[in-house]
Amino acid sequence: MATSETGIFDGTFKGFLSAASWALASSDVTRTVRKASGTQANLFASLQFLPYDPERAHYLWEWLGQKGTAKQRLVYFAFLSEAEGVESLLLRYLQVLLPATQKDRDTCRVLESEVSHLAMKVSVARERLEKRLIFTPSGSQPARCNVSPEYDILPLLSKGLRQRFGSQSWMLYDRRRHYGLLGTEGSVSLFSNRTSASPACAFYGQPVDEKEFEVATWEEVRPAV
Repeated sequence: MATSETGIFDGTFKGFLSAASWALASSDVTRTVRKASGTQANLFASLQFLPYDPERAHYLWEWLGQKGTAKQRLVYFAFLSEAEGVESLLLRYLQVLLPATQKDRDTCRVLESEVSHLAMKVSVARERLEKRLIFTPSGSQPARCNVSPEYDILPLLSKGLRQRFGSQSWMLYDRRRHYGLLGTEGSVSLFSNRTSASPACAFYGQPVDEKEFEVATWEEVRPAV
């Protein structure tokens, strides 16, 4: 009999929220979550592949927002760090925020400190990259800029680039993760030249939806980190 369950998600942030909601819903079995790529499960764990569940994901995001937009920012930015074991760290952090959880103040402080540290790294990297972006015109093609950031921060640049270029066309491409942002007539969409690109974004080729918990909404969260 399995002593724990491991939920495998698609690697996107939406997928993580969906999987984390599944993990937090159990009080009888210890549940962990991992990305689909490079998964190595404990011999005593039961693997479950979890398809993205928008209802679960949105419920957890809204619940986290009730704790304050600072909590949303910390979790999202820390996830974009792609740090080893960040999914487990974030799941433990979410667990201590649950009202029914037996809280240890020292544990809470340590977890929030670790999450904040990762979030700060991502935030600083985003600000530095924004200042260095140089787009090169290419005839009739959109002005293009290629980058290889340490963290998966392209989603955080969407709003600023849309304001910078207005209705002009532009393209920002992440060579390390093989995906990019494409601006056309004031809207931004995601594109990729391979299916397993960024863990931050889910639906390539589709417009960034500001009405859902998407790129622009997360970007607009601005508490002190």
